[in-house]
Amino acid sequence: MELARAQDVRSVDQYSTVVLGSAVYMGKPLNESVNFAKKFLAGQPDKQIAVFDVCLTMKENTEVFSEVIGKECDVSRRSYDLVDPCGRILFLVDDSENPGSSERAWPVSGNFPEHYFAPSKAEKVGEKLRITNANRGIRTTIEIALPDQDSTAEIWTVRVENTTDRNRQLKVVPYLEWVLNGWMHDRFHTQYQRLYPEMQYLSASNTMLSWNKSTKSMGFLASDIAPEGFLTGRVDFIGRARSIWSPRVLETLDFLEAKDTPACPTFDPIGSFLIHLPVEAKASRTVRLMIGYAKKKEKALDMVQKHLKPNPAKAQSSFRPRPHALLIGHGEIPQGTPQPYYDFRENGNKLLIKTPFTPRPFDHGMSNPVHSVMVTNRGLHTSCNGNSQQNRLTPDWPDTVTREIPSEAIYLYEPDSGEWYSPTHHPLNDVNAKNECEFGVDGTAIFRMSKGNLSTELTVFVPTGDPMGVYLLTVHNHEDRPRKIRIAPYFQMALAFQPERSGPLVTNYDKTLDALFFENPRNIFRSGPAFVSMSIPADCVETQRGRFFGSGRGPVQPYFVECAESDTKQLTDQAQIASFLGTLELPARGEQTVAIILGQTDQKKEAVRLVQKYKNLETVKKTLEDTREWWLSLMGTAVLQTNQPEFDRYLNWLKYQALAERIWARRGFYQTSGAYGFRDQLQDTVNLTWVDPALARKQIILHASQQFLEGDVFHWFFTLPDGRSAFSCRSHASDNLLWIAWGVGEYIRITGDDTILDEMTSYVSSEFPFSPLPKNKHGWGALYGRSTRADTVYRHCMRSIDTVLNRKMGRNGLPLMGVGDWNDGLDEIGSEGKGESVWLGFFLYYILKEMLPAIERKDGVKRKEYYEVRMKALAGALEKTWRGDRYLRAIHDDGTEIGVKDSGVWEIDALTAAWSIMTGINFDRGVTIFNTALSVLERGSVILLGWPALREDTKPYLGRSSKYPEGVRENGMYCHGVQWLVRAARLIAEEYEKRGDHTKADEYRGTSFRLWSKISPLAHVTPEEIEIYGGQPNKQPADFLTTFEPGRMIWNGYTGAAGWMLRQAFEGVAGAVLVHNELLLPDDLSKPRGPLRVLKIDRDTSKSPFKNNPFLANAQRKVAIFPPETSTA
Repeated sequence: MELARAQDVRSVDQYSTVVLGSAVYMGKPLNESVNFAKKFLAGQPDKQIAVFDVCLTMKENTEVFSEVIGKECDVSRRSYDLVDPCGRILFLVDDSENPGSSERAWPVSGNFPEHYFAPSKAEKVGEKLRITNANRGIRTTIEIALPDQDSTAEIWTVRVENTTDRNRQLKVVPYLEWVLNGWMHDRFHTQYQRLYPEMQYLSASNTMLSWNKSTKSMGFLASDIAPEGFLTGRVDFIGRARSIWSPRVLETLDFLEAKDTPACPTFDPIGSFLIHLPVEAKASRTVRLMIGYAKKKEKALDMVQKHLKPNPAKAQSSFRPRPHALLIGHGEIPQGTPQPYYDFRENGNKLLIKTPFTPRPFDHGMSNPVHSVMVTNRGLHTSCNGNSQQNRLTPDWPDTVTREIPSEAIYLYEPDSGEWYSPTHHPLNDVNAKNECEFGVDGTAIFRMSKGNLSTELTVFVPTGDPMGVYLLTVHNHEDRPRKIRIAPYFQMALAFQPERSGPLVTNYDKTLDALFFENPRNIFRSGPAFVSMSIPADCVETQRGRFFGSGRGPVQPYFVECAESDTKQLTDQAQIASFLGTLELPARGEQTVAIILGQTDQKKEAVRLVQKYKNLETVKKTLEDTREWWLSLMGTAVLQTNQPEFDRYLNWLKYQALAERIWARRGFYQTSGAYGFRDQLQDTVNLTWVDPALARKQIILHASQQFLEGDVFHWFFTLPDGRSAFSCRSHASDNLLWIAWGVGEYIRITGDDTILDEMTSYVSSEFPFSPLPKNKHGWGALYGRSTRADTVYRHCMRSIDTVLNRKMGRNGLPLMGVGDWNDGLDEIGSEGKGESVWLGFFLYYILKEMLPAIERKDGVKRKEYYEVRMKALAGALEKTWRGDRYLRAIHDDGTEIGVKDSGVWEIDALTAAWSIMTGINFDRGVTIFNTALSVLERGSVILLGWPALREDTKPYLGRSSKYPEGVRENGMYCHGVQWLVRAARLIAEEYEKRGDHTKADEYRGTSFRLWSKISPLAHVTPEEIEIYGGQPNKQPADFLTTFEPGRMIWNGYTGAAGWMLRQAFEGVAGAVLVHNELLLPDDLSKPRGPLRVLKIDRDTSKSPFKNNPFLANAQRKVAIFPPETSTA
């Protein structure tokens, strides 16, 4: 390979492949690249030609971003609409002004709201882009240029002129939000994308590096003047629950000292410098910045040295960096923030959050089988209907720092006093208001606000029987005079994956009903009208965001609310919204209540009925009480009482999380799926048999109908609201097809209901053959058809088992690994079609053992004996993988054994350690690997999924976990996987009890509770740990960071760990089991589990509200079967 500048090339005849790169100015490539293409590449069909461009874009509002087009890679975050703040801003700070002064800091570039700051001018001057700004006696000019045609970078020359007669102590503060991936990846799965970048500062070159481990892209920010300080975490810059237009760090200048640092993730990566630039009276100074992209660190530093020539010598200044207590952390705790952040109330069924300034947003989902609403302690968040990913009624943006642009909000304004109010902290971020909120397992969220002589209480809930959300607001007047308050509910309407995908919505305002209706004819996942209304008359209505916010304004003080009319001069921002403006007449010392609704139905007639129904406040209040009663009834079906109240109360939250978020909404704050994972919701519903078996029965039938005639199943699948299959993914993941048999085996053992074996359901079919590995390595997403052939659930199970036993076994007698077994992060062990999974062997053995009674009943003794022979052979193959003190984890395509001590490659694994005990093949070896695993994997407050963490240079390459920073997700502590250790510890205790070794039994009883506690939030929300952990006390985390800052929660909500942790509390810790729907208590119930003592276990499913409304037992209205079965409708 040869590298040359375009103007130096004389011929390309000797090359078979030509790669041409060019910067792009305002949408056009450089002339040198155009001339090269015309001269050498035109008419060359025999040559492979690849072109990549670095495109630099500046908009009229001074938003600037750059992208590597050939790689589909944004360097920094672009604005996804007109008012969403872009991820590249330049601030000036006058350090002589007080921290709270409005004169202290201002933006020069970036799409800031001009209503609050002096506007900047953007223009193209020759081959340069120019931004000019005059503000507070300072004239700033930014010229953006490309250094040459070969460098994938841009240089910002910032000239600061002091037009006043006094010296100015100025700071230049560039701010970038790193993406280093395609913009859709950032937009689609924000929190997942932010896991990958690792930041590093190099003082010798005044450079910050951001290495995205997933895309192998290096972003860099450099300065010719040595910065005083730098920041790499967005929360450290903005502050908790604030705005980028009033960032905390510009008040405090609390930057990290600009010295060498090792590479480290921050999970919300930015690049920012504090550059000292004092300017004398009537003088000017210049600083040059460089922003760019490279494939390697060396190339990035070469560009910096060549074009910027940085001077690492630091100027004298008064800056004195303060040490930060945590490496990553969650930013500064605002002064006056209540501690602790929360209290539990009503026997733990309510969580009172006293402040919006928690380390991260504390979130709460409310749902029924069709509709879901997500809120945080900082405000309203998003609503979905039918499909939480593909039919978001309002946009979703899971921001852990703030919420700049609301999807949902309620504004209150008093014209007489000019005072603004909102029942939630966002969008006003009013420091003079006191905000608290209360989340409940009764399906509600309550927000309370007080400011001056006005207070509000907002109750949000989703009725169990109507596809909508309700926002019930009461406004209290504490003055001795009547008052008029304007109220304006605001919803940005999407009816799609995101608003930019929705296209023009069909909008209709029904004046008689005082209701707005919206339809998206392009959405194949959900049809029918969405509706918005409120219970009081509307004075006026608005459906365009620009006319609501007003020209030059943001979401803080909307023109529509302040002026009681639309800003008809605003023509550029046509984002689609629903907003009403009404008036509340508040008596002296009185109150008024208003109900606001947002939902979607199949037919307009039903939407009209619901609008009319919820105009009546008494109906609204009765529906609220019914909703609370429904959820609390569900909580009462299974009760575990111990000497530790925090343990007891957490179990109801696990029930709630598993149903409301994982099964019904299929979304959490951090992740929105919308689809069913084939293995996922099967496990969730089976685990909730402790609450009500009806959930599992319906889910098993639904999943059985997602099987191909060839025996394999979808990896994940979407369904339509009427139950039909939609877009789905077929995959070579090896474990998926076995989970249906696991679910049926567990269900029959737990409930005794073997009639499920005779339920009929159909198969799916594909017009395209699914080629074996190594083809179709990444799966095949498509719209699949439905076969006319149907089978019993039993035959579906046996087809899965036989497919593995007869077609998917490897040369060592173990199941093939495919592109991952349960651990999707190990997707390269068997991607060539030869690698084998030891864990999957244990899993298959467990399933066969569970299914033997059903096999004998259905197919006779001989068939049962056949599978017993296969089990014996499988057990023998598994035993051959024993290596001293452990079983192997897998065998690679190339024959390398994975899981060998001292190999440096995934030497020990929690799954193999747990399931070797759960199968019961060899108890003594199982105990040995269990102890080996804990000695390696249990570290302080965390439990690793496997060790050592995979790296990019791990040989052989095991899969995508290598792309994560060390200690992240499957490369760290993944709760869904490590929770099986809890059950294993319990089984070990039971066996030792049988053998009469009571000391050992006591030890492992204590171990089960210790492990359970570390997987739950209970061990992590103490005053000493919560600033590291960052999460809330009532929600099961999905994963923990185990390196850099061990114990930090990565995300929560949408995780299979919730259902499993509920089950492990009853079975793994307490030792109770369900057999044929009967609760069997353990003989050692009176003995301690470490510090835990069990006082009472009770289960009564007759309390379940599903008995009165079986429709709610299933996440779909129908199960897709053939022929149709009316009883499932």
